[in-house]
Amino acid sequence: MSVGESHRLRRFAMWSAFASAGFWIIGNVTVLLFYALELPQSLAGAAEPHIFGPLSDYASLLQFVFLAPLPLALLQVSSSRQANADVVSAALGVAGSLLGAVAQALLVIGVIEFDLNLPIILVALTLIGAWMFLASQRGRSAKLLSVRLARLGMVTGTSLAALTILVLAGVVATALNPGSVATVGAFFQRNPVIIGVVVVVFIPGFLAYFCGIPLWLIGVGRRLLTSLLAQEQTDWRRAQAPV
Repeated sequence: MSVGESHRLRRFAMWSAFASAGFWIIGNVTVLLFYALELPQSLAGAAEPHIFGPLSDYASLLQFVFLAPLPLALLQVSSSRQANADVVSAALGVAGSLLGAVAQALLVIGVIEFDLNLPIILVALTLIGAWMFLASQRGRSAKLLSVRLARLGMVTGTSLAALTILVLAGVVATALNPGSVATVGAFFQRNPVIIGVVVVVFIPGFLAYFCGIPLWLIGVGRRLLTSLLAQEQTDWRRAQAPV
């Protein structure tokens, strides 16, 4: 790979990370505003049009769209020796991003409803969580990511995948057997310790989705920007050095 191609890839990956983080934040804010302001009005019978709900759907679509190129770009700029592991990691990230983008696009244009969109998004987030864990691990080994940023990505990816797998299992169980909700409720009443286990999974998972992912993406973008500036400065010094 030439120096110019390396610069372009790092710049492309940087803007991909920043753009995805930006839309992730917009999506998080608007979905919280939807549940806090618009959903209660709908449940009360108000017929006012929603603003924050559609905005969150479009922002979620764009967050997946801009995330999709990042795994491949990181694969190209990484100097890891374990090429097969890096390819698997990038494949998980691309698959999760594309699956999420397709699901959100179908939801936005009205082809599918939220009930079908939700399990697809959960699968997509599970794949993205696995990619974040592997990419952070490999990025630290390849000196592409700092130790702190890699730890954030590994914890975030693990927490996100654990949450989405748990929620997905509940969604599938409910779809296959609607009466299972009452059974699960009775099970929790008989085993209150399980509630604590679920809470332990849910809290880090929600923090990972709403805070960890955008913070990690911003950190990756800043890391790529720093390395890009350092490379350009080194190239400039070499060009100015006497022959």
